[in-house]
Amino acid sequence: MNLLKLILAGAVAGCFMTPSFAGSFPAALEQLGTITGVDLTGRNLNKELSGAELEELKNTDYFEYTEYLTDRCSALLRQKSASELGAALKDIEKEDPAKHKAYLECFESRDAITRVPYEKLSSRTKKQLLSDLSVGRIGIVEGAQLLMYIGSTIMNVIKGGEIVHENAYGCVWPKDADWRYFTWNKQAVYAFNYKKTILFGKLTAIDSTVAVSYNYDGQYQGKGSYLGNIQVVAEKCTTAFNHSLSVTAQLPPSSVENLAPQNPLDPVAAIDLNMSYTISWLFPGQKLYRYQIQGAGKLIDKNTNQEPFPPHIIDSK
Repeated sequence: MNLLKLILAGAVAGCFMTPSFAGSFPAALEQLGTITGVDLTGRNLNKELSGAELEELKNTDYFEYTEYLTDRCSALLRQKSASELGAALKDIEKEDPAKHKAYLECFESRDAITRVPYEKLSSRTKKQLLSDLSVGRIGIVEGAQLLMYIGSTIMNVIKGGEIVHENAYGCVWPKDADWRYFTWNKQAVYAFNYKKTILFGKLTAIDSTVAVSYNYDGQYQGKGSYLGNIQVVAEKCTTAFNHSLSVTAQLPPSSVENLAPQNPLDPVAAIDLNMSYTISWLFPGQKLYRYQIQGAGKLIDKNTNQEPFPPHIIDSK
């Protein structure tokens, strides 16, 4: 580990939800149109059900229970702003706590992260990921005695109103090494789609894609497996119904390590990557995904100790 240093430089990329009804998600109203107007009259469910009646329906016919709540909650989304919706739910809670609990279940988020094929990324994102950001670094900041790094260890990936075409980057390699004398063999790209749905998964409130890229198996003077140009780039971010999303990526300097400690002169570099998805809405929340980027090429989910999915590999030779 004492042969490694972390180098970072920063800027931001972002996306934000405006406070309007449907926000920046152009298909939001169309989504509502496809899930509303459920015909429940055949079973006399077109009336307003109490909390006790909803509980009974949930136990006897879960499908109609979800359809009924979807119809009622989507109507609230169509008619009310965020503050008005919050006030309406508080009124329901005062009148009928059991009914309020059912409505909260309908608005409860379902989150999923899935793989995006490299071929689906835009040409802008691909060009950005292929750029050499290691050149022209300035502003060296002394950290711990065994580490040196540049810029911030926090990358703001999604924040504000637009995606900025600059991004932070990092490198892990021998202390005092000259970047001009590295040999880079491969580049790995992992593209993640983060999607949040509500109304029992029927309505998408957040849809974003973030790409993580890095050069790996880099050698310095013929030795080592180092990491260069670690980047986290926002590909897209669409939000709706008063949701907002912030995504940050953190590269903690304290997590830099040599995965081959038995070979201090031929190290395998590694560093943690913590991805934080923060949602602001009536019910704010945060999802933290913890990975380790390894000099041999893999990005490992620290919860499962497995790759989330195979990366796209680019030959850097």
